[in-house]
Amino acid sequence: MTSPIGQQGVAAMTRLRKCARMVVLAAMSLATSWSMAQDNGVAGIGAAQVADPTPPRNMGGPGEVGKGPIVDAFSFEGNNKVTSAELAQIVRLKPGMPLSAALVQPDLERITAYYRDHGGAYVQPSIVENALNHVRVIFQVHEGVKWHSAGSVPQPAPKFLDAYWDNTMVCAAAQTGNDLCHMWLMKDGSFIIFDPNGVHRGRWQAGKVMADGRVPLCRHWEGQTVQLPPEIVAAKGNPYGGLPRAPGAPQPARICKVVDFQMQCTTYPDVQQLTDEQKRIASLGMVERNKEIGSCYSHGPHQVGDVWFEWDDYAPGQLGLDRQMLLPGHQ
Repeated sequence: MTSPIGQQGVAAMTRLRKCARMVVLAAMSLATSWSMAQDNGVAGIGAAQVADPTPPRNMGGPGEVGKGPIVDAFSFEGNNKVTSAELAQIVRLKPGMPLSAALVQPDLERITAYYRDHGGAYVQPSIVENALNHVRVIFQVHEGVKWHSAGSVPQPAPKFLDAYWDNTMVCAAAQTGNDLCHMWLMKDGSFIIFDPNGVHRGRWQAGKVMADGRVPLCRHWEGQTVQLPPEIVAAKGNPYGGLPRAPGAPQPARICKVVDFQMQCTTYPDVQQLTDEQKRIASLGMVERNKEIGSCYSHGPHQVGDVWFEWDDYAPGQLGLDRQMLLPGHQ
């Protein structure tokens, strides 16, 4: 599904690019990184992005309603056994509400429950940005599908991923729009990702295209292409799965693993209750975790210029959502 970004969207992308320029200057000073990039068939290293280290107020997350992009409209697709008018009476999301996963997830559960008497269905939201901080939500209903699996055997990349090759996928904060990472997916199964931890190379594998039309890509980092100077690095990946610790409370921990091209995560209330091996895995920082365990994310059919929100990240950020966009070329 495509969504022209319009003038406001272009302005947002321009702001993201400006934010990247100071990191470009830092990266350019590291001559060794250029030779490594050339060895891998890459003309040059682009802009690694730095996250804003100061979280905004009213930041939402899973189970919490915060101020987010405004929902302009919502609709339904794929519902043949149940009318859109019926489903509209079920959902609580309304135009004018601020978007968050805490609002969308209960509606997914309501629609799924309603379909139990109509043959079952798998329901997934497609959240597309119409203009800067204005979105439309499309509840995609896959009737008769009770579970979607990506299988356990790597598959050839689907044709729709052609739009990703030689372009840049940007991940940004759902609420503030702060630039968090740039990724170059290569058709040969490699990738380069720029984030506050540096610039990393790695390999990806695709699972089976799922019932909702997306394909999971599991990525493993292999090497560091550029080590960013300390003054450029805004934030390092937190150990213990990035879970914060309340004053005086035990340190919780999250351990994730890859199962059938999906991330399965378990949260433990106290890291001291874990085995030594579990403690080791839980304490891995982002770089080490992506090398040893990897990470899997689903990608749908998008075109250059699309701006959308993903809702099922295994470790979501602001509002429980991830803002993503596809930019032309390597940036």
